[in-house]
This record gives sequence, structure tokens and C-alpha cells, in this order.
Amino acid sequence: MTTLLAKIDFSPAVGEKHSMRLYFMRSFMITCCLVLAACQGGSSSRGSTVPSANSRPVANAGNDITAQEKSLVSLDGTKSYDPNGDAIAFQWRQISGPAVNLSSETDGTPSFIAPGVVSTLSYQLVIDDGKDISIADTVTVTVITEQTSSTPTSPTPTPTPTPTPTTGTTPSTGSPTTPPQNPNPTPSPNPNINLAPIANAGNDLSVLGNDIVVLDGTKSSDPESAALSYLWQQTAGPNALLSSNSIASPNFIAPEIGGLITFSLIVNDGVQDSNIDNVNISVAPVSTLLIANAGDDQTVHSNALVNLQGDLSIDPNGKTLSYSWRQTGGPSVILDSTSVVNPFFTAPSPTSSTSADIIITFSLVVNNGITNSAADTVNITVSNQNKAPTANAGPAQTVTGGTAAKLDATLSLDPENDTLSYLWTQVDGPLINLSDATAVQPTFTTPTGGGIIHFSLVVNDGALSSSATQTTINITPANTPPIANAGVDRFVGSLSVVALKGINSHDAESDPLTFQWTQTSGPAVLLSSTNSVNPTFTANTDGHLIFSLVVNDGQVDSSPDLVNVTVGPIPATNIKVNGTGITWGGNYPSGNNPTCVGEVIEQQDCSLGREVTHNDNSDGRAGFSFRKFNTDGVNVDSAASQWSCVEDNVTGLMWEIKTGGNSTIGDEGLNDADDRFSWYNTDPSSNGGDVGFADSQGNVCFGYDKNVSASYCNTQEFVKRMNKKAWCGFADWRVPTRKELLSIVDYGNQKPMIDSNYFPAIGEFIWSSTPLALQTTSAWGVYFNYGNSFSLDRQNARQIRLVRGGYGKAK
Repeated sequence: MTTLLAKIDFSPAVGEKHSMRLYFMRSFMITCCLVLAACQGGSSSRGSTVPSANSRPVANAGNDITAQEKSLVSLDGTKSYDPNGDAIAFQWRQISGPAVNLSSETDGTPSFIAPGVVSTLSYQLVIDDGKDISIADTVTVTVITEQTSSTPTSPTPTPTPTPTPTTGTTPSTGSPTTPPQNPNPTPSPNPNINLAPIANAGNDLSVLGNDIVVLDGTKSSDPESAALSYLWQQTAGPNALLSSNSIASPNFIAPEIGGLITFSLIVNDGVQDSNIDNVNISVAPVSTLLIANAGDDQTVHSNALVNLQGDLSIDPNGKTLSYSWRQTGGPSVILDSTSVVNPFFTAPSPTSSTSADIIITFSLVVNNGITNSAADTVNITVSNQNKAPTANAGPAQTVTGGTAAKLDATLSLDPENDTLSYLWTQVDGPLINLSDATAVQPTFTTPTGGGIIHFSLVVNDGALSSSATQTTINITPANTPPIANAGVDRFVGSLSVVALKGINSHDAESDPLTFQWTQTSGPAVLLSSTNSVNPTFTANTDGHLIFSLVVNDGQVDSSPDLVNVTVGPIPATNIKVNGTGITWGGNYPSGNNPTCVGEVIEQQDCSLGREVTHNDNSDGRAGFSFRKFNTDGVNVDSAASQWSCVEDNVTGLMWEIKTGGNSTIGDEGLNDADDRFSWYNTDPSSNGGDVGFADSQGNVCFGYDKNVSASYCNTQEFVKRMNKKAWCGFADWRVPTRKELLSIVDYGNQKPMIDSNYFPAIGEFIWSSTPLALQTTSAWGVYFNYGNSFSLDRQNARQIRLVRGGYGKAK
């Protein structure tokens, strides 16, 4: 017999009356069960509901029956009851087996003639107290042939060997197995003396919270083989509500909180009670991480096919879940399966068109192979009152002009799951043509010029229309291809490390760009990268090189852009060292000669070299000659107000120009004049036996991050950053030697001793790459305020001015 709700048997025991002790114990058990039933709770993702004053009646379809073919079989629902003592009405329904006619479907004890074939029939019983309907109870009738049966319709139990109680553990399905310990019980020596029966409550069990646990008293026995009655009683542990306390194998749902539960069993042979036997059930608590989700509550029409939704149940570790559905309230319905994620059933019909809504409740427990979850519940309301559907026009979208777009009403819903029709209407924006204004997902082509369009949606369930809802389509203009800029054509010296510059490429929509460089002509060179913005190469071979650049904005390629790089020697004069810049003579033994005239003056610096031959101040003071270059490495006019590099036309050296100078570190970018650096060189061939200091002063330069060594404020890392930036189109910048720094000192100038028209933001002490001596911790630098050089310990933070090249081109 399958029982879907706890039952209490108020009927007398089989055979003679119980002893007075058993009577009082049973009365006490009934009282406890009623209290437990009143307190029993459930777990739900939607919270608890306040129970009604009326208690649901309890159906009891009786014990399972074995009957012979064509014999009279009587069903027995008289043990059904109402906790409030209300009058009850019976309703029987055959649910399986060959169809037979009951004598009555509304009587407490209907009968029928068993079919003439071996078969199994099942009947459900539901009772009604005028306010609530019970959970259905089921009874099974097994029909056998006369030849194979020696058992009457209401059989007396066969004597069972008396086992010795043992303790064991079974799986959570609750099927105890206890081997018989005494297969040959000793009969009573005096047939007129009744011996007490022996209770056997089964093996101890270990189960999970929310498991259905079946107690097993079937191995209880009586020496005289008398029919037994059963009395189960919980004696310890968290409350567990038995389906019945008076059958051999009642069941209960293990409590979610876990714990150790003890039940006692007494059997009676119609004359006297047995001794008490106990069984212990160890319940593991449910997992708080494993979550069952029985889905949202639903409202449906009668006879609708209803799907339960367990899809959102989760295991935090992604383990595969198994599912256990149980009906816990409302008229009994039949699920197609209780162990799949989305079972279905057919909603029942109300008894009349004016009947109130029916609420059917299900609980869901999931298992991940290790433990059970807490139970979650869902309510299915069956109603014949039609409610208006709800339109959902989908989320706002952003799409590109000239592309296909799609509206989406699939999230519209009807409370009764009626089939919906759709109607889309454009509210505003550039006029478009929908593929089908009545489709659930119509499409259209977006206007290339962009714009904002609003659409309205109304749905209808065949009787009622929804309220209108809107969605917004933001259309960006059609994509404009990006423009590649490979930089300006250039002439560079042999052996230069040249940087191509694609940084001026751009996209009209400011989309991020990717780069693709290709050499199309000239002596082959090896680019450092073909897809970086500023790849570099070493000009090892003279000639005319052409490079192509194509950029992509994530959608389309640009047209290619070409850049010409001519590599060759730069003409040099015989003069490879600058003069001192002194244009006045020393009229020793007294005074100075500002005109550099006189016999004593001959052979002084003011009368020799470029201070005499090129002293026109057009491109540098006295005999100095400089040219300005912009950030792309293109020569600009000497009067230009912005430039990034200066080339010395005498020595061929190209110098970095610092930016600004306002006593604030790093606020003017990578080559801020206020930045300071410690001396650092890891190359043993040029560091004089000491590497210096990588991070001795902390945050004293642009972009410093103590956690990123490439940002440290030292001379070596600064060189790497400038070459990565491809300053002025080159990637061979370095720290100058002491002699190279001294070559731009203008001793004929006042403090500072350098041409500030070409070298603004002079600085005071500038590091050179020259170590003081082997195995020392100091290095040389030049003090431009007075034109002298001296050494400092390498941990000091001082300014730096990088240099590259060395090709002379004097005027």
C-alpha cells in the first residue's frame, strides 16, 4: 500500500483486544501524532503560509489484497478519518489493471468481481470533509489463479522466523536487510498456553535528510503464527511524522536538520503484547550549499499539461544532480516521473464552473551523489478564470546601421499558458519595414545613418489583450573604414635603428585599431614586429626601402599607406668636434679682449675653427650648428616653437629634448624635465664592474610603480622606455658618454653653458654613461651651469638626456 500522507489507525487490532497497557500506549501515540502533524513544517523558496483552521482529512485505502480469479473482492476505506471529526465522503478511482466495475465509487467498502486472468489492479481513495480534500491513498489487488493460491482474500500472515535484533546501515533508500538468527523457533510446549509474540523493528539505518525512510517490522513473529497488530512510537530525536503507526512498514520523511531518531515497536497477537524492540535512524543533515529550486508558482487552466521546472537547482561544485518530486498538497495528480528535472501532469478539473481555484503543491529535493538539499516547494493554481497576458518586448538593443536586427517577444507570458498572438507597432524614429508585424521575432534592416527607434508590443491570449510595452533600438551609424598613416618619408643614416610610426592612424568611430606592416621594396630588413604600432629595424644595408601599413578597426581594413625610408651615409666634414663657443680673447697679462683682435690673441680659440668660419648665429650660437626635428623625426624650421629632438650638424649626434620643467615630477609625460634617475647598467662590458642602483630613490619619474621593475627610475629602464616609444622615429637611444655631453657645452655662454634656443629645460647635473673607474660605485656627469664634469655615487637621482647616432653633417 502506498501512503501519501501520515495516517493514524483508530480501528481495533485484529483478533482479540489488546491489553490495557497497549491501549494506553496507543492513545498516547495518537495524541503525539496529532501534535506532530499540527507542528509539521516545510521548506519553500517563497516562504511559509498560515495554515487554515480546518485539518485535511486522511484517506486510508486499506491493506494490499491477494484474491483468486473471479472471486468477490471488497475494498476497505473505513480506516479513513477526519482530525476534526467532520463527516467524510468517499471517492474511489481505478488507476491501473483490467477495468472492472465497483459496486459503488462513493461507499466506504465497495466490492467487485476479480477478473478471470492473473493481473494487478490499483485503486485510489480520496475523501472530502466538505472543506478540504485528502491526499490520495492507493491499494493494490493481486489476482492469482486458484491452482497457485492457497491463501484466502484476507490472509493470516505466515509465521516468520524470529531474528535476533542487530545493528546495521543501509543506503538512504531505506531497505533494511536482517538475516534471521533463529530460523526454527521452539513451539509452545502446551498448546493451551499462549506465548508472547516477538517484535523486530529492523536494522538500524543511516539516511540523509529528506530521504523517505521505511521502517520494517515484517520480521516480527508469533510462536502460534497468530496474526499480529503493530504499534510504532518515536522515543527520541527530532520529530518524524510516520505515515501510520499501526502497520508493519510505515514510512516518514527524514528531517532536514538531521540527528538520531529512535522508534520503538510493540506487536500484539490478539492476546498479549511483545516486549519493546527499538530501531535507530541516523539522519545526516541536508547541505546548505546544495540548492533545490522547484521553479516559479504557476496559474493554469484545468486539463492543461503542466511542466514543473527544476532547472535552476544548483550544486556549487557542478556535480550532476538527481531529482525527487513529491506532491504535498491539493487533489492527487499523477506525475509522468518523480525523478526527472521537468516532470509533467495534467491539471485536474474543478467540480463546477463556479468552484474556487485549486492549489496543488509539490516539493523538490535534489541530490548530488553525496547529500540531499533542503526541500523547495512550488504551488500550481488551477483556475478557469482567464487573466490577461503580459507583453515583454525584450531588452533595449544597440546595433550598427546597415545590419539586420531582430525584435524578441519570447518572454511574453500568459498566466494560463494560452497560445499568444503578437502585434508590433513602430512608435518613432527612422521609418523601417518589419518582416512581419505579427511574428514573435520579426526582423528588419537598420538605417545606415543611425538613430533611435521605439517599438510597442501588445499580445493577446484569444480573449484578452495585454497592456502595451515598449523596447528601444539604438542604431549607431554604419562603420567608416579606418585610415592608415605609415608616417613621413625619411632619410636615415646607415646602421641606425629606425622606428616606423603608425601612431597617427585613426578611426572615425574611435574603434581600437590593429596594425599590419609589410615591406614591399628595397633591401630586406627584419621588423621587430609586423603588427605593432611602432615596429623597428636596423638599417644594415643602404638603399631605398618602402613599407606598407594596413589598419583594421575590428570590422574592416583600411586602404594601405606607404612610407619611404632611404638609408645611406650622411656626409661628414673633417671637423668632428664642436668648438668651445668662446669668441673673445684673453689679453694676458691683463684683461680680456672682446673683439679677439691682436697679436697676443692669435692661436686662441676665438681666432680658430668654426668660431671664426661659421659665427653667424643662424643655427646655433658662435660655431655651433643644430637642427630641430619633430616627434616623427622630420626636420622643422629653426624658429619652430615645438620640437622633440635636436641634431648636432657637426658631430652628427641627435639629442633628446626634455619637456617643460615646473618642479613637478612626471606631470609632463615620459621625458619630463623634472624627472630624476639613479645610474644603472647591467652590462658588464660597460658598467665598470658595478651595476649601480635599480630603485634607490623611489617615485622620482613619470609612471613609477614600485611593483613593476620596468617603471623604475633608473637610466637603463628609461632608455628602454624611450626606444619602445620610438622617440623621433628611432629606437637606438642611449646614455651619452662624458665626452659626448661635453661636446654641447658652450663655454662662451653665460650660465647655463648651452644654447637654450635648441636645448630648453637645461638641468644642472646630467648623468653620462661613463663609470668613474673600475670597481667604483660612482659615475661621471656634466654640470651645465658651469660646464665642468665630476663624479657622483650612482645611487643619487639626477637628470638624464639621451643621445643617438653620430653622423656629422656640417654646414
